Amino acid sequence: MKVISMWWSNKTGQVDDAELMAGVLKRDADDFRCLYDRHKQSLMSFLLRMHPGESELVQDLAQETFARIWEKPQLFNPEYKFKTWLFTIAANLSKSEWRKMQVRGKVHSPGLKAEEVKKGSLDTAPDVQTDLNLFSQSLQEALLKLDESHRNVFLLRYQQEFSIKEISEVLEVPEGTVKSRLFYAVKKLGGMLNHLQPIYQSM
Repeated sequence: MKVISMWWSNKTGQVDDAELMAGVLKRDADDFRCLYDRHKQSLMSFLLRMHPGESELVQDLAQETFARIWEKPQLFNPEYKFKTWLFTIAANLSKSEWRKMQVRGKVHSPGLKAEEVKKGSLDTAPDVQTDLNLFSQSLQEALLKLDESHRNVFLLRYQQEFSIKEISEVLEVPEGTVKSRLFYAVKKLGGMLNHLQPIYQSM
């Protein structure tokens, strides 16, 4: 089976996450590094949106997330997607950090520049790229006005493209709660981005 798996991996160029986790369970550092390289960017993008302007904190949260995976790979349930488990750990760490920040009374620094979250394509026309940058910056500022629970569901749904069921698993809340929070977040953001309506509708 291992030979067949390796042959398939060479054909597709993609080893299944569950198979890599099986390797991590056996303390295979290469399999762990592969998972890290594959999912680090999406995890960082999520955390950067959750903690704008806190690049050092985001790095720490990402490192802690992967450290917990390496330390306790036996907690992974192969019946679920690895990415769902990864983001569950990150969301819980992020939630804990939010609580600490509230206790300390710490306020986030100004939002990230658009390029810090997602680089624009070099092939994009300058005027279109300007609009995209404006929208991205405005969205970031609007997201900061949402509370953590509503920001979480919005980012998981529209940035990470998780299903309602997966978001429910990540945040450990009923699907109905996810839908309710998502509806509120979209409605709230729509109102705050109304001044960018032509750009907003074209996204």
